[in-house]
Amino acid sequence: SVTVTLDPLFDLGTIFGKVFEDKDEDGWQDPGEPGIGGAMVALDDGTYVITDEHGRYHFPAVRPGQRLVKINLQTLAPGAVTTTDEARVLHVTNGILAKANFGVGYRQETEKIGKPAGFGLSMGSVENVEPIEVVGSTEMPAVLVNGQFASLSNSDIRLGVKNLEDVVKIKGGKLEKFVEFQVRNSDPREEKRWIFTIMNAEGSPIRTWKGEGPLPPTVQWDGATEEGQLVKGGQICQYQLQVWFPDGGYSASPRRLFGVNHTDAVSLTLAGGAFVTGSATLSPEAKKILKKTADILREYPEEKIVIEGHTDSVGTDQYNFDLSRRRAQSAAVYLAKGEGIKSDRLVIKFSGESRPLASNESPDGRELNRRVEIKGTIDQVTEAKILDQYRTSPTVRINEKPLKVDEYGRFTTQIEENGVDKLKIEVSDSRGRTLKTVIPVPSLEILRPNGEVLLPYGTEEDGSRVLIPSGGGWDPAAVAAVYRIEGRTDPENRVEMDGKPLVVASNGTFAGDLDLKVGKNVCGLVARNPAGNLRVVNLLVKVTDKDEEGKLVIATEPIPNLTVNLPPKGVKLVNPELALEGRTDPGNRVQINGKPVAVRPDGRFAATIPLPRGKSTVRLEAIDPEGRVGAIERDVEVKRTHLFLMGLVDGKVGMMQGKGYLKGAGMDESSEFYTEGRVAYYLKGYIAGKYLITSAFDTGTEEFDQLFQDLDERENERLLTNLDPDKFYPVYGDSSTIVYDSESQGKFYLAVDSDEFHLLVGNYPVQLTDTELAAYRRTLFGGQALYQSVSRTKYGQPDTVVAVFGAEVRQAHIRDQLRATGGSLYFLSHKEVIEGSEQVTLEVRDKDTGLNVARLPQQQNVDYTIKYDEGRILFNRPISSVSANGKLIDQALLSGDPVFIQVDYETRVDAFEKTAYGGRVKRQIGDHVGIGGTYVNDELASGEYELTGADAEVRFGKNSRILGEYAESSGTDSQTFLSEDGGLTYTEGTPDSFLKGSAWKLAAELDPGEWFGAPDRIRIGGYIKRLDPGFLSSGNFLEK
Repeated sequence: SVTVTLDPLFDLGTIFGKVFEDKDEDGWQDPGEPGIGGAMVALDDGTYVITDEHGRYHFPAVRPGQRLVKINLQTLAPGAVTTTDEARVLHVTNGILAKANFGVGYRQETEKIGKPAGFGLSMGSVENVEPIEVVGSTEMPAVLVNGQFASLSNSDIRLGVKNLEDVVKIKGGKLEKFVEFQVRNSDPREEKRWIFTIMNAEGSPIRTWKGEGPLPPTVQWDGATEEGQLVKGGQICQYQLQVWFPDGGYSASPRRLFGVNHTDAVSLTLAGGAFVTGSATLSPEAKKILKKTADILREYPEEKIVIEGHTDSVGTDQYNFDLSRRRAQSAAVYLAKGEGIKSDRLVIKFSGESRPLASNESPDGRELNRRVEIKGTIDQVTEAKILDQYRTSPTVRINEKPLKVDEYGRFTTQIEENGVDKLKIEVSDSRGRTLKTVIPVPSLEILRPNGEVLLPYGTEEDGSRVLIPSGGGWDPAAVAAVYRIEGRTDPENRVEMDGKPLVVASNGTFAGDLDLKVGKNVCGLVARNPAGNLRVVNLLVKVTDKDEEGKLVIATEPIPNLTVNLPPKGVKLVNPELALEGRTDPGNRVQINGKPVAVRPDGRFAATIPLPRGKSTVRLEAIDPEGRVGAIERDVEVKRTHLFLMGLVDGKVGMMQGKGYLKGAGMDESSEFYTEGRVAYYLKGYIAGKYLITSAFDTGTEEFDQLFQDLDERENERLLTNLDPDKFYPVYGDSSTIVYDSESQGKFYLAVDSDEFHLLVGNYPVQLTDTELAAYRRTLFGGQALYQSVSRTKYGQPDTVVAVFGAEVRQAHIRDQLRATGGSLYFLSHKEVIEGSEQVTLEVRDKDTGLNVARLPQQQNVDYTIKYDEGRILFNRPISSVSANGKLIDQALLSGDPVFIQVDYETRVDAFEKTAYGGRVKRQIGDHVGIGGTYVNDELASGEYELTGADAEVRFGKNSRILGEYAESSGTDSQTFLSEDGGLTYTEGTPDSFLKGSAWKLAAELDPGEWFGAPDRIRIGGYIKRLDPGFLSSGNFLEK
């Protein structure tokens, strides 16, 4: 077979150009019209470039013919429009440069901020709230609040008797007359409720009267208790009136005393002549006296009568005792049966000779001692008790806090609390009189000034005016500013400022103008409520025009200058990357959404920031060297769906005529029609704000009837494009970034990406490397699908991972394993390596067992460069032949584990077309357990290869886990070549294609510190692995 390769210099072309800001929109770049960095220019085959900071770009190695280039306005600042054609069709000639410039104009809004510092006055205020002063006396009683008499409720009641002693009399079992208590109330307010109580000497209630509303003028008492019984005589009683008012006021009269006198209704003594001598028989004279006594007893039916019998000392004691009993009973029987007096009123007592009235030595004395006494119960109230009035210690409480009262009943205090809005005052005197009242205290709050205020010169704001000094400064007597003081009080209050009344609005606010001079200023404010109570606030205002260092006061901080072009308000953005340009003062710093942006020496800056889909805010900040910040904010919204599409349909129809030897000219007839055409498109964009779609299609130049046939036909050899700089000489004076966005050996490319899903039809590297035994690596052309759940375990692992692939294989898979020599240049076993197919890994293997200890993947143009045609790799640093294993003493010349370089790549094979497919699934069961499986089937040049594996993992923490793997393989996974001298010589190590075997592995990684709250201090690891001789997977040939 013959392979025709295009010469990079003579067969391919180059497209270059510039994207610039066409301010005058004439289509040409004039002086002062800068290039635009970050713009995307796309080629019709799915390749695009991002212009450098000067707006320059180029496409190298472009196939000749009609080619379409288009600028993606979505990558520019919102409001961008082209002043030239948005898409340009260029004819690329072999080995010749083609040029396409794009002019861009902006329909943007320019936001500017910044102002210099402004001088002025500094005003500091201190608010001194005068304490509330309360003085008074418990004996008057009287209370003054801030010099104003407080209204005290004063209700009183007195016993209505005309004599000097407060005594009521009970005679004959009832009061002589009803007791009348006279009520007096000096308070003009209407009473809410009242209670009048009569108590015994111990203070226990005897009788209570209650009422709602106004007090009665008098209260009358019939002497009965709550139980309906007559009050006992001979005792001292107390009485007190209590009154409550609707506003919370309370009044209790002094506790006053009165005595209860009890007078006998009957008192009679029947001497010895009233009875027959030596007997208990009544004489006629005695019966007449008892008859008169019965008439008196009938007038007092409730009176208890005591009948006591007595004798002289003649006779025995027992005889005299019995005689006194029989005589008392004779009198009682006569009163009960003869006169009809109820027997339950009669109480019989007898004492014999034990209680004589006179001496028994004489006849007259014995006559007096032989008697019967008839009388009521007698109790006496002594004068001393009647005059002994109720006494207690006077007390005063304000807002539940007790005050000290002196011996004269006087008290005084000051209340410092500014938030007090009322005073609850309770005053009790020494006689038990108690007065309670609530005094409202007017509120007075200064709203402004509040703390330090800066007043710029010449400004008028919120009713305040600041004058401008004339000459070199302020006259101490001159008014420097008129400041509007604002405050708040209760709406019904009156407010005065320095004696001048202020208007109080319906919501309680007030305002007044205060003339301020440089220096100290004092202002007094007084609030007075309708009751006349006051609240006083003294406002001390200090005004200065210089700071502590003697410098002029800066009243308005300077705002750093910042100018930026922003998208028009209300315009939805299509690109989630927003390009911004602006200017600030040299030396300032600029931040966009909290991230620093490079500022040029002249103050200009440019940046591209990512934006989330939907609504967000862009905040730009300019920060001067003193740390002052100026900010510009703009609300923006990024569309959830936007697409960039370009397409080209090119064709030609011609007729060819010839004479002579037609077949030699490739003609069958003397006149023939011919067709030639090409269809291509490139699509990139977001759908529903979630899916990124990239697609490309290129038929190549074919006859019309062949354009859409064999879509999977190989259009190029490369798998991933990596141009060799030594071939294409890409020195075009720009630093643009080129992206090959649709890598495919076929005519069609499709990629769909989201947070969870990835689908690709085209070229792609396969890396199933989650496990060691069932690992698989290769670069293929075909289809690939990946799914990774958004939900994750607490250790950050996706709950579900699925990866499947299928491919057409038209090249051979080669694996070179080279021992590192300490150098940086290594040669592969094959030349003509397919571009972009290599996967380079450094491996460290245990020197005793050959087992893999570590794998380090390498990245092209970062760790190495490669010459595909020559099969040569050059590392950016020497690769050591051994890796230190931690041993202090070793007999080997080169102590450590050997290092190998493993290179997997594809090479051309004639008439070779096979398939490869496989996949891997892993599922987490909770946060700690995961299971997975892998399957691969690959038809290699050396025969069919099949790999099956299963694995499980148990995780105890972020750094602690136990895992197990099992895998089986049949066939060989690649053509393997071994080199011990850096690739100068190779030995083929490809095993027999009929090999079959299995392997298993058990490993543990533990971090004991995780269990005790101190992770990452000690790591413990170990494993055991067994490989059958016939098992092959991902280059484990050296481990066998």
